[in-house]
Amino acid sequence: MILILCGRMAIDGDTAQIGPELAEHLAIPHLTNVEKIIEIKPQEMTVRRSLDGQRQLLQIRLPALADHCQGYQSTAAAQYQWSGIW
Repeated sequence: MILILCGRMAIDGDTAQIGPELAEHLAIPHLTNVEKIIEIKPQEMTVRRSLDGQRQLLQIRLPALADHCQGYQSTAAAQYQWSGIW
């Protein structure tokens, strides 16, 4: 399992491109505007994201990249037992 977490955007350009560009470069799926990681399993994770004023509950296969929005919470990530850092 590999999960890369990014901030939403830099303060200098305010373009929100780094996370999606990094995911494309690594050829892994990505999600933007993640508010909360609900559950992490070895092969997938479930997240809640905010998009155009609506909330979505989505599953994404790992490895993946997620960038978060303001108010991000991650109880699942904090409780996950890491088997190692590579």
